[in-house]
This record gives sequence, structure tokens and C-alpha cells, in this order.
Amino acid sequence: MNAISARVLRLVGASALVMGCASQAPSSAVLIPRSPPVPSEPALLPKPPVAEASPREPADDMGDAKGEVGARAPLFGTDLKSAKGNVIVVHVWASWCMPCHKAMPKLEAIYRKYKASGLSVVAISVDDEEPDATDFVKSLGVTYPTPWDDGRKLVEAWKPRTMPTTYVVDREGVVKFLHAGYTDGEEVAIEREVKGLL
Repeated sequence: MNAISARVLRLVGASALVMGCASQAPSSAVLIPRSPPVPSEPALLPKPPVAEASPREPADDMGDAKGEVGARAPLFGTDLKSAKGNVIVVHVWASWCMPCHKAMPKLEAIYRKYKASGLSVVAISVDDEEPDATDFVKSLGVTYPTPWDDGRKLVEAWKPRTMPTTYVVDREGVVKFLHAGYTDGEEVAIEREVKGLL
């Protein structure tokens, strides 16, 4: 590739990045990348404030289940179904996500502290390959379930806004809090939310 072609490609790439950051895509259009972003780059989606649910009756079926505050949580898979009746922290992550490296051990500490009181934590991997997820989990030493989202069915159901996205679900299965992204100290808010629901 000659120098002019390389410059043109960089210019096109930078323009696409600027245009993507300048526009606000609807939440239903958010896609989780299938290949890892540059690890030193922060997530490109803005981090919304922590949302809290207003009281609402959970649905009788899973027809309106989705990963939005106030909605019934999608409880697919044995790891989530076995947690039914507990307060559940659902963490959507990937091994290439640098904030996930910080968040998952913090969630492990919360899990160990409150699991006897009825807390379940399930961390759903959106990695393209299961070995990537498995190796990452082993390196962190987490003890809560970390299912791999083969076929991306859980991502489609939960519709996370960025990596990681953490949901706090009450005992009735309603999403009460949502954290898009992770910053140092965010585990304090998550722990407070969990304590309030136990």
C-alpha cells in the first residue's frame, strides 16, 4: 500500500469515527462489536447515569422481557433460571474489554459478601470464541456463573449499551438498575443497590 492510500484510509476511518460519535443512534440499533476494539481506547458510547426503576408489576410471561429498567428481565439459560427468586446482578462482558478486567473482581467481592443473603451474580460473555472467555475467567478467579453467549441470544435479549453493562434485578425479576460501562468506584453504587433489594 502506498503512502497516499494509507493516508486516505486513515482519513476515511477518522471521518467515520467522528461521524459515529457525533450522531446519537437509537438504543435498538446498538451493536456489540464482534472483534475487539483497541484495548487502550475507552468505549465510544456515552455513559448514561444510573437509572432506577419505578414500581411496576412484572409480566406474567416473557413477552415483554428485555434489559431495560422497569422491564422484566430475560431469564434465559439454566444459570439465570436457577437464580430466580434471588436478587441478581447480570454483567455482560468480553475478555477484550478493559473495564471488564476491573469490574469482575469487584462483583466477585459483592457476590461473596451477599450470596448467603440471596444474591446471585451471572456474567454473560459475548466473546466470539468460548476459549477466550474461559481463559479470562480462570485468570480472574471468579466463582459466579460465567456462561458464554453462543449464538448471541442473550445479547439480543438484554441489549447491552456498551461493554460492560451491569443490570441489578430484584427478586420479582424486574430490572431495577442499569450501569452502562464501568468506572472505578462504581461497585459502591452496585453494592448499595443490591443491599436495598435483599
